Amino acid sequence: MAGKEIEEYPQETSMSLLGHLRELHQRVLRSVCILLAFMLVGFLISEPLFRMIMRALPEGVAQKNFTLFGPFLMRMKLALYFGLFMSLPFLSYQAYAFVKPALRVKENRFAVFFLGGAWVLLVIALAFTYTALGFFVDSLLSW
Repeated sequence: MAGKEIEEYPQETSMSLLGHLRELHQRVLRSVCILLAFMLVGFLISEPLFRMIMRALPEGVAQKNFTLFGPFLMRMKLALYFGLFMSLPFLSYQAYAFVKPALRVKENRFAVFFLGGAWVLLVIALAFTYTALGFFVDSLLSW
């Protein structure tokens, strides 16, 4: 029984509340920097991204901007979505690394399994959305 208790929490270290807040601050700061870096990349390649999305739509569908800043905001939204998608592995790792010392061995195995499964499901959902986008837009426009 004593051997099992030692195995439950493999990393017995204690931190003060300020130590936890410092580590959380560092992880959030790293995550924001990575997100902003990927958003910058997304802004720089937003034109090819927009063309790729428009190729998935049926013929005759065009983007309509009703405001002065519409094209700029569209590029910013594309950059934000691109940045979020590309930085999600890093963001999820930072969240997992912050919580990992508090997890038991069995909980740690489940967390790794669920994180991997979530990424597979995300990629499948994105592929399905891209392939089904034209069909759904076409059916909405035919009403």
